[in-house]
Amino acid sequence: MPFMQQMQSEMEKFSALKAADRKKYLDKRIDEMEGWRKLMQPVAALASAARGSGGGGGGGGNGGQGRPFGGMSRDEMRRAILDNTSPTQRAQMSEFFREFQIRRNERGMEPLPMPRF
Repeated sequence: MPFMQQMQSEMEKFSALKAADRKKYLDKRIDEMEGWRKLMQPVAALASAARGSGGGGGGGGNGGQGRPFGGMSRDEMRRAILDNTSPTQRAQMSEFFREFQIRRNERGMEPLPMPRF
């Protein structure tokens, strides 16, 4: 699971940072995420319009299956995460996402739906 290995590496880096450095790290990640969201908005709008006009069915770039994550449902993805992470790793991810939401709030941004581990 390369994505999970990358995520775990990021969580370990984040956990080792001092408080001031964590804020900088979170700001960088938030800025990156917002950049991607802005970049993808036109694509999402087009996909939504196509579905709304009956002009396509599809569920995105996954063959129209409506299942991201390589064809896995959300529950399957959650189970895979649980099966491939330790309690310590899940605690690190939870702490990261908790601090991520707090930092977004401090910056006056709306919270994002985040996974629960």
